[in-house]
Amino acid sequence: MKRQRHIADFFPQKTCDDHSILTSSSTSATRLDVPSGTTTATELNNVTASDSLSIILSTSTSSVVPYSSASSDLLGASSMTMSTSIAIDPSHSDQMLSVSTNSNSCDTISSQPLAPSLCFAQCCVLQHDPYQPTGEEVLRAARKKRKVGKNEECRSFQKKWYEEFPWLTLCTTRNSVFCFYCRQCEARGELVLSKNLELAFTRDGFNNWKKAREKFETHQVSEGHKEAMFKMKRCSMPSIHSQLQEAAQKIQENRRDMFLKELSCLRVLLRQGLAIRGHDEKEGNLRQLLHLYASGDASFIDWINNGTYLSVDIVNECVLLMGHHLLRALLRNIQEVGVFSVLADETRDVSNHEQLAICIRWVDAEFVIHEDLIGLMHVEKTDANTLTTAIKDVLIRCSLPLSQCRGQGYDGASTMMGHLTGVATQLKKEEPSAIEVHCLAHCLNLCLQDAAKMSTIVRDCLGLIGEISQLIHYSPKRSLVFNKCKNELNPNSHGLKPLCPTRWTVRTGAIESVIENYQALIQAFEEINGSSHDNYGRRAGGVLAQLQKFQTYFGLELCYLVFAVTEEVSLLLQGKSTTLQGALQQADTAKSYLQRQRSDEAFRVFYKKVFEGSKDLTDAPCLARKRRPPKRIDDGSESHVFETPEDYYRKTYFKVIDIIVLELSQRFSQESLRIPLQIESTLLKATNMFLKYKTANDADDTCVDIVAENIWCRNRQMSYLEVKVFNPFAKSDVRESLTQRYHGLELDKKRAYDARVREVELGCCQNLL
Repeated sequence: MKRQRHIADFFPQKTCDDHSILTSSSTSATRLDVPSGTTTATELNNVTASDSLSIILSTSTSSVVPYSSASSDLLGASSMTMSTSIAIDPSHSDQMLSVSTNSNSCDTISSQPLAPSLCFAQCCVLQHDPYQPTGEEVLRAARKKRKVGKNEECRSFQKKWYEEFPWLTLCTTRNSVFCFYCRQCEARGELVLSKNLELAFTRDGFNNWKKAREKFETHQVSEGHKEAMFKMKRCSMPSIHSQLQEAAQKIQENRRDMFLKELSCLRVLLRQGLAIRGHDEKEGNLRQLLHLYASGDASFIDWINNGTYLSVDIVNECVLLMGHHLLRALLRNIQEVGVFSVLADETRDVSNHEQLAICIRWVDAEFVIHEDLIGLMHVEKTDANTLTTAIKDVLIRCSLPLSQCRGQGYDGASTMMGHLTGVATQLKKEEPSAIEVHCLAHCLNLCLQDAAKMSTIVRDCLGLIGEISQLIHYSPKRSLVFNKCKNELNPNSHGLKPLCPTRWTVRTGAIESVIENYQALIQAFEEINGSSHDNYGRRAGGVLAQLQKFQTYFGLELCYLVFAVTEEVSLLLQGKSTTLQGALQQADTAKSYLQRQRSDEAFRVFYKKVFEGSKDLTDAPCLARKRRPPKRIDDGSESHVFETPEDYYRKTYFKVIDIIVLELSQRFSQESLRIPLQIESTLLKATNMFLKYKTANDADDTCVDIVAENIWCRNRQMSYLEVKVFNPFAKSDVRESLTQRYHGLELDKKRAYDARVREVELGCCQNLL
């Protein structure tokens, strides 16, 4: 027998600090330097079986390993630190494997018989699945010949055995087959439970093709093979840590998807201003919307029933985060602009707590005006110092410096607009550029309030409308009586409208509904007064007595005349794009209209209309009973005596109009508007939008209104002809053709003017280019 080779035959005594791989043939040796550390399986794959190898690896303990494809994977992937040498001569299949280990040097050498399954060919090295070649040349090389008497018998491996026994792996170097799974487990030392292992399928190799099928079937049901299959399957499975981590990731992804669906439903409710919860948590809008969303999704339904993310605290936190996100986005846009105005007003919520509503008015880069509510701030007091501190605190929290404030808009209360210690005065001391303006819509509202205080007929009519609304709307029984009468007398009527208690400029609809249903109201209150014997019956009798008077019907028509004009002006004043000059022009237009109505001719037309409408509804107009003045104010002179009822109502008619015109003149002539008007006038001139003639148009385009009488209508009704003037080469018009621009302007003006001209001016609207 040839002497077995040891690593000491190739090298003298050498320390393990020199990590290298050497290849040698029968006459020479070549050194292949590798990095210090662990030799990887990729490096081993580049070594052919025809070379004699010496490998020095880093491990931690002394061991003798029978080299195979499985052990090569283990050694190549190892991270241990030890000095090990392996020497192989592939020319002898029964060669011994020499392994030397030492923590400091390679002086100590031990040897063990080399497992004949060792092979550095592709069939054994770096194989994660059984190697099953089907080429004819490979199978022909695996033939085995033997003499039987004078004849020679030849048997070979059959490739159909791969299908019957998928665990077979073919070694082309030894022309033998192994059990891939038993070989791997045996190399790892994991076959510890089974006895009588079949070495032919793990170390030696099997090539007895005559009894191949019998041996394969026997091995397939052996305990060792079953143990190897079980352990290999277990090794292929992920670790417990990775399984737990993967399960946790799936749970997180599932909960994330479910939570996003909840946020979608919550956003819909917030967008529509709907309540999230009801009296019963399970019957609330949010849960019902989630159940609708989860139709057919069992996992989502289970998640809803679990209710982990549906608690009150979490839902409220989500709402708060959404609100903060929107507020931050809005504030970023305002901060980019750099200038803004503050609008503030006091309000009281349903819980009787005083709150301060703060809005920011700003213009973006496209010159679009925005008015955005920042929030409601609870204040303990409503004095000027407390409100000033609250506004400054909100601006600081929103990162909006007061130095960038260019305007202030409040109501006319002394707390807000006081010239000594008002909120506007205190803020203007810190920032002189913050010009204060009394809200023009509020000024118009105050005009109507003062008119109601100074005019008895207006005050009584508005009080009567409020009483009618309460008696009808607060009782289903009385409401049913009124609806029955309305359907019999005026089925096309829209019914009664409530009287707004705070906004005087939106009471036109309530006044008009009473006039339209006047006869139905008289009949309904007659029935209520006759059938009810309680306090409501007595109240109905009092309302009926008022409705049967001509003075009441006259007062309602007069209120409608005044309130309709001011309501149209109020709608235009509240527009975000309304300019200061346009607002004052609207007030002047309303004042001019009322002044035109203050004439004997206009009164005669109005009185005739009221007289004709009151027939069969009220008693005839008559003069009030003459009363003796009190002695303390009686100077002995004769008091004025009206000759006819028409003269008496002419005085009342002129008095109401004079009060409204005077209030409009006073409240829309604010000293604080002087500087803003000059600034706006300069800007309009700079943008070539200044008009020489005044116009009732509040749009950005220029126009001229032509008023004519008796063109299409009779009875001296007014007709308004509008001539639109625009530059077709302007930036806002050049993108459209002349025809498209004309039709667009025509539709815009028709929507803006048609209602006012038809309902207020009692005329018709015609657009002319």
